[in-house]
Amino acid sequence: MSVWLRQENGGHLRDAAGSPIRFEIGEVDTTPSGTWYLLSTPHTTAQDIFGGWHTGQRLTLTEGPVS
Repeated sequence: MSVWLRQENGGHLRDAAGSPIRFEIGEVDTTPSGTWYLLSTPHTTAQDIFGGWHTGQRLTLTEGPVS
């Protein structure tokens, strides 16, 4: 499933051209503190910085385009 990672200001993480960066969920882990998602992306820089585990609170899950 494709997801988009939101920044603290609520906007989606974007590449240098301004397009939202799409991530894929590799694994899901439910813990007492909530559900965590392992994210990856082919965007090398974003993967190096943001790839890894995130809570669902930071994700936008949608099948359509994001703004």
